[in-house]
Amino acid sequence: DLVQLEQYKQELETLKKIIDELGVPFDPEGAQREIDRLEKEMSKPDFWNDVSKSQQTSQRIKVLRDRIQQYEDLSGRWDDLYTLVELSLDEDQ
Repeated sequence: DLVQLEQYKQELETLKKIIDELGVPFDPEGAQREIDRLEKEMSKPDFWNDVSKSQQTSQRIKVLRDRIQQYEDLSGRWDDLYTLVELSLDEDQ
């Protein structure tokens, strides 16, 4: 029903604010810059001589990539849901 769809839309708008706020402290662009920097460091010939450091760097890259992917998945799901609600509202009007 139309009232319920409007309520879903309002709830999604609230969730979007939360997602956006999560993205600010996380900073996906900054995370990608860090990945790029670490990968450049990894390409140096002597990088792999320090096994401990190379493992830590590889793990850090994995963590950052996972966080970026989770953030993008969450944002994408929100976009999909919001579009569905808007389309449903348009159909009911």
